[in-house]
Amino acid sequence: MKKESLDKTYEIPDESIVNYWILDTEMKIIYGPFSYEEFLLNVQKFDLTNLELKPPIDYVEY
Repeated sequence: MKKESLDKTYEIPDESIVNYWILDTEMKIIYGPFSYEEFLLNVQKFDLTNLELKPPIDYVEY
């Protein structure tokens, strides 16, 4: 989060900070947060060949 401007007291998301996660939706295991480089290393480590990238909001249960 970052301040909206110098004279404001509330914060907005800082879109320059990005984290990557690997979610095992079958075993319900979360790996991360990763930088992009760490993410790519873990994709290779886990031998993930059929990835589907989704925004986090897709995993929110209502």
